[in-house]
Amino acid sequence: MKHLFTVVLCTFVFQIKGKGNLFPNRLKDDRNSLFTIRGRVVDAVSKFPISGASVKMVENPKGCITDTEGKFVLMNCPLGRVALQVSSIGYKNQMLNNLIINAGKELILTVELEENVQNLAEVKVIGLGKEKQNGESAFVSSRTLSMSDTRRFAGSRNDPARMVTGLAGVVSNNDFRNDIVVRGASPNGILWQLEGINIPNPNHFGNSGGTGGPVSMLNNNVLDKSDFLTGAFPAQYGNVQSGVFDLRIRNGNADKNEYVAQVGLNGFEFGAEGGISKKGASFLANYRYSALDLLNKLGISAGVGVAVPRYQDLNFKFHFPFNVANSINIFGLFGKSGIEVSPESLEKNNTQNVVPLGVRNTSNTSVIGVQWKHFLTTKTSTIFSLTYSHAQEYTSTDSLNIKQNVYQNAYNNNLSESRLTALFQFRHKFSRKDDIGLGFTHTQFKFNLIDSVRFVNQTEQFNILHNSQNVAALSQSYIYWQHRFDGKFSTHLGVHVESLNLNRKTSIEPRFGLKYQLSENETLSFGAGLYSKIQNPLTYFYEVKNADGSTETINNNLDFTKSWQFVLSYNIKFKSDWQMKYELYHQQIFNVPVTIKPSYYSTLNLGAGYGLILQDSLVNAGTGQNTGMELTLERQFHENWYLLSTLSLYKSTYKGSNGINKNTAFNGNFVMNGLVGREFNLAKNKMLSVDLKVTYSGGRRFVPVNTELSKKYGTTIYDNEKSYDEHFKNYFRFDAKVGYRLNRAKLTHEFSFDVQNVFNTQNIFTQTYDTRTAQTSTQYQYGIFPIINYRLTF
Repeated sequence: MKHLFTVVLCTFVFQIKGKGNLFPNRLKDDRNSLFTIRGRVVDAVSKFPISGASVKMVENPKGCITDTEGKFVLMNCPLGRVALQVSSIGYKNQMLNNLIINAGKELILTVELEENVQNLAEVKVIGLGKEKQNGESAFVSSRTLSMSDTRRFAGSRNDPARMVTGLAGVVSNNDFRNDIVVRGASPNGILWQLEGINIPNPNHFGNSGGTGGPVSMLNNNVLDKSDFLTGAFPAQYGNVQSGVFDLRIRNGNADKNEYVAQVGLNGFEFGAEGGISKKGASFLANYRYSALDLLNKLGISAGVGVAVPRYQDLNFKFHFPFNVANSINIFGLFGKSGIEVSPESLEKNNTQNVVPLGVRNTSNTSVIGVQWKHFLTTKTSTIFSLTYSHAQEYTSTDSLNIKQNVYQNAYNNNLSESRLTALFQFRHKFSRKDDIGLGFTHTQFKFNLIDSVRFVNQTEQFNILHNSQNVAALSQSYIYWQHRFDGKFSTHLGVHVESLNLNRKTSIEPRFGLKYQLSENETLSFGAGLYSKIQNPLTYFYEVKNADGSTETINNNLDFTKSWQFVLSYNIKFKSDWQMKYELYHQQIFNVPVTIKPSYYSTLNLGAGYGLILQDSLVNAGTGQNTGMELTLERQFHENWYLLSTLSLYKSTYKGSNGINKNTAFNGNFVMNGLVGREFNLAKNKMLSVDLKVTYSGGRRFVPVNTELSKKYGTTIYDNEKSYDEHFKNYFRFDAKVGYRLNRAKLTHEFSFDVQNVFNTQNIFTQTYDTRTAQTSTQYQYGIFPIINYRLTF
């Protein structure tokens, strides 16, 4: 990874000194163009380029026609927001509104046109709605996200995971992490995909088996439009329970070298992209280093209290198009993080009972893949990819040896997981009405775990708790058929099959989707299916010691956790920029691991805290239910302002082996979000923006402290039998963001000042036992939290 960083840096220095491209431009007449829009127009189903399509600017005479590769170039475009109309014979016209053109950076688009099922005499113009996604077969609970929204929305911190917390059904009442709780389900049920491949937790300081963390490794400067799905997923998605984040990395600009530099709370960043051959090959890379760590190394106090987070990450993609039918992509994600909390820093900051007396944590994540896209015909495409990922986490904690009055290393944990994944996808478009898709994925897992403990007041060697190496494989396949009966009625039929070789468990999962166009502005949709997810590897390989000293893994025969999901959706559009969406859903969950002996324990609650609570002797006897409704009112950005308002009412319950119906840890019952923003054009090249966000949701459910036992043992002991019966006071947060954009001749300056929790609301995070006062102590979430960010593109 260090060598790759060096290559990117040297490329940047070389090009700055040379004041030009490493290779000549293919479009020489565009070399001196300052403000340019480039892109491709493709068929929405087959993804094959559409030649001869018309691309015209609205309220401007500029226009062009796509070439044989579906490419187009509009030169000398005006700064600011513009709109494009894209059309082609036999396809529905597409209107692209509110495109932003900045100085020093070309706008690159991929436009997907949907073929008319019937030849209509009139011309239809449709907007680029938020509901259209890469997986067209997702009729319900899906949304396509523009990564530019991570820079727009207040409180998002340039993080895709935090951005989606403004959507219906998504809850995040944890200021410290970006865990995504969907419809009352555990964040561990989220599926992260990058270029169609399942990837490990893409967050710094992520815990074992989790899907979130304090800082995202994903960089919005390189991500393309991506899909977020919250239920009743189509057949191509498997090994998932609560939500899918299907991410894409965009291609770099093959015709012009461009750069971005950025500094803010997330770190110091630098990105570069450009051409690497005359045939249109391109590169794209973005590197980030922790701002707080760099300031600390320079001797500047950042006021972070007991510890300084250290992290760095790299996102990249190389695109090699050989011809219109063949291309190869090489993509990757690397992240490294670490933090140390010393006993001395805890004493200095008068902090007790928040973390162990001393802790050191480091983690490394890497993903690298090769992808070959090939068109057999204009209507038939295939994708082959091979991806390797590795995630490693090391944790070491200290405790106080009371007899010797010294701090000593008490616990060490070293966990690693490697994945090798092969993927094949096939798609064929029979006609305007019919297309099919099928695919196969095989993932080989390897897990290593070693941990040891030295008990308090002991000075002898560590006691090994676990020392295991295990392998497993998960195979997934799917097939679906999508049919459009006429211009109003569409259906999706599919099946997904999963098989785990560890215990020869197999799950066959039917999927169904239906969409009916009630009128020109009204749509009624329905989605249903069976969904399965394997257990966390640490659960399968959890070891217990027998009386004779031997070890045994007694959870490795666990079956998939499964759920039936049903979603009914109604969407209405009024005028050209307002729409309202209403969804009802029900999830019936079964095969949930619980303990053999009667207890409250259920894996549906994993992810409520940091780390994984391991149990032995588990069986698939637990159940759960998630039921609710969601209402979304949205005004897409038009006439310089937008609005997004959501209301979610839900109930999330479970039954452990004790047979008692209880609230899950994520049953907040309700969440309301409101986002609104407006832009003010100060001059031709200056723009001021104001964005606001308000969140009001049910308080975090908690396990109460058992004060008597805590006092007896001198540490926090929880009353597990009362788990999640109560919740803290409701969560409220108001965020405000002010941005300023200045376009110069060849570069764009962007400043933003984002104040989170403007009213300094005291939201409760957790409670522990305080040995100083012999009472329960309350820890709160972030108070008022200002974030300054500066971004330069050139």
